[in-house]
Amino acid sequence: MLIVAVGLSKMIGEYFSKLLIQVNKPSSYVYESHIIDLLPNMVQPKDMVIFISSSGETKTIVQAAEKLRFKNIETVAITNSADSTLAKLVRKHISAYVQRVQFAGYDLSARSTLVVLIDILFEFFMKNYKA
Repeated sequence: MLIVAVGLSKMIGEYFSKLLIQVNKPSSYVYESHIIDLLPNMVQPKDMVIFISSSGETKTIVQAAEKLRFKNIETVAITNSADSTLAKLVRKHISAYVQRVQFAGYDLSARSTLVVLIDILFEFFMKNYKA
């Protein structure tokens, strides 16, 4: 499983990856743009790539999802925008609504909902798939 997140969502990707590792579910956390660009060459058919993006419009992540769209792998997005470009590019998507907050051209919208969504997914995983 590959977890991909950049910018202010980076720490959330790291959090999710560490949760999975603690229950012996192998995962890698990818946050550097040059490595994200190489993802289409790195993934295998059994891999799952989970993108985490508050806006769902982060250029680096959207471009990676576009490249992976036609590969035979599972792609998932966790965002704060159900109508985002990223949500339309992946096979599965989960989102929560958050009011957008901009300051000096930066997206300062709350990311706490992303953590809540991850915690819910993780709890579901633990109840249904843990050996």
